[in-house]
Amino acid sequence: MNCLNVSFDSLINAPAKFEGKCIELDGYLNLQFEHVGFFKSKKKSYEAGAVWVTIDDTIAKQIDKYYPNGLREKVSIKGVFNRTNKRFGFFGEVRQISCVEIR
Repeated sequence: MNCLNVSFDSLINAPAKFEGKCIELDGYLNLQFEHVGFFKSKKKSYEAGAVWVTIDDTIAKQIDKYYPNGLREKVSIKGVFNRTNKRFGFFGEVRQISCVEIR
């Protein structure tokens, strides 16, 4: 999948520019029940920047199998960005995740 490599800062400052486009974003993935987020900071702070992610079950199960205590390393995700104005704490959503790469 050919995606635009973007930074969290670029995404936060101009989300409309990436609407509906496949993006590649580096950050910290949090996979917990009802809290699947992708964060700019290792502290997983909403204020620093975060997006919801929709992850394929197969990918989520592989991550859980190999990293039962969660991912602590920075990862790269690829997916389609959709701006959501009505979400609390997150400024958008990355759907159709095709890849999670540990850095």
